[in-house]
Amino acid sequence: MTRCLSLILIATAWIWLCPAAAAVAADPPPADRLDEMEAVFDEGLGSGAAPGGAVSVVDRDAILRADGFGRADGSGRPVTADTPFLLGSTSKSFTAMAVMQLVEDGKVGLDAAVTEYVPEFELAGDSADRITVRQVLGHTSGLPLNPAGGPILKGASDGTPLEALEELRGKELSSEPGTEMAYVNANYVLAGLVVERASGMPYAEYVERNIFEPLDMKRSFAEPDAARAAGLAAGHRYVFGLRDETDTSFHPATLAAGYLMSSAGDLALYLASLLNEGVGLNGRRVLSREGVREMLAAGEATTSLGPWADGVESRYAMGWFVGGPWDEPAILHPGDAVDSSSMLVLLPERGIGVATLVNASNELPVPGNPAAIPRMQRNAVDALLGERVTTGTSVRSFYVFFDLAVLLLVALSAFALYRAIRDVRSARPPTHRGLAIAAIPLWMVAAGVFIFYPAIVGYGSAAMLAWHPDLAVSVWLIGALLAGVLVSRVVWLARTRHSAG
Repeated sequence: MTRCLSLILIATAWIWLCPAAAAVAADPPPADRLDEMEAVFDEGLGSGAAPGGAVSVVDRDAILRADGFGRADGSGRPVTADTPFLLGSTSKSFTAMAVMQLVEDGKVGLDAAVTEYVPEFELAGDSADRITVRQVLGHTSGLPLNPAGGPILKGASDGTPLEALEELRGKELSSEPGTEMAYVNANYVLAGLVVERASGMPYAEYVERNIFEPLDMKRSFAEPDAARAAGLAAGHRYVFGLRDETDTSFHPATLAAGYLMSSAGDLALYLASLLNEGVGLNGRRVLSREGVREMLAAGEATTSLGPWADGVESRYAMGWFVGGPWDEPAILHPGDAVDSSSMLVLLPERGIGVATLVNASNELPVPGNPAAIPRMQRNAVDALLGERVTTGTSVRSFYVFFDLAVLLLVALSAFALYRAIRDVRSARPPTHRGLAIAAIPLWMVAAGVFIFYPAIVGYGSAAMLAWHPDLAVSVWLIGALLAGVLVSRVVWLARTRHSAG
């Protein structure tokens, strides 16, 4: 009797102290839920969001589902669970794991200054020396969003990580390190350099040798040539609603922040290692249980996940957001590149993980963008959980409104310029000179907002042109027309200043 009571007490304590162990017994999603998830995902692709995509679901014991849908490229090659895709920002989770591995090896200190590993990194004064590795991984470093850029460092195209970080030399922090969360890609460019300096090998080689290989991720890559040889899906971006196939973008300077490549099947293996607290399905450990828990522990600062998640607030851990738009706890990260998208989701209470990949992107930074592609990826998880699926505005519908809005603004700006030039030529004095003078600052502000829109939203001109050429051309054209109105009105007022009102 005593022995039975002891066993009961031990089992109860194990369940309370190790909730992850208790979750192992959770039943896997029924087949009809998996089928519904795939149907919702496939329907999203069919609505015009993208030519192709892939999805996988895994629990702690096995891959439950891994399928591809649609086309990988213009040749009609079908997507499979083994087709590699560009990941975008879900690459950050791999970078965080790499750093945590080096922490456990005693080669990196989470609370050490990042300049101990990257002494070339400089900000205004001694600001850089006050930033720790932990703060870099948690996006609480205080690095400025502009000019560092949310989506991409302005100059980071084909250069090196150090060249990308040169943009920050002499810049002031936007907040005191450790106090506020701001999602800035420069943080993970720095983290990638920490991996290189502490390990003594290139970032790409480190990730391949210490994460991909131990987990048997044979369809995952850190270099584009190998990925293309393995059938990397072509990327697609939208230009005024017309889908344009691209040779999948790759920027080595920001590799650690968003340019790893993987397949749905491999991502299932990766998610399983996290569900099993560092142990892959093949039994090999890539990180300790404590390391996984520390990496996935949420920080204090909150941030919005954006339109695809209906603006729900989340907190950032290290390479992962904690808290999503579902009715149960989630650990997740969306990924978005110029021409590809991904999303990784861990559902700890159910002990399952979901990976979705799409070979297109359309995240225009304008009001009303429905974030249709990440919402489609969210919908797959909605269906898996049996929650209400809200599709929202489709890509096609959004671009109808976008194109009409651009046409209207261009037409109104062109008409205003026509009238302004007509008044200059006629030398007709203004009916209400005071109002005409008061309008000058308004024209100046309007022109400035459009001309400098890329900087206002944190992109920079080069990045805006690369990511959203239609938006870049539109705002610059409208800005140029409004600048023409401004100049014409100033000339008009100057020429008629001695005329009677």
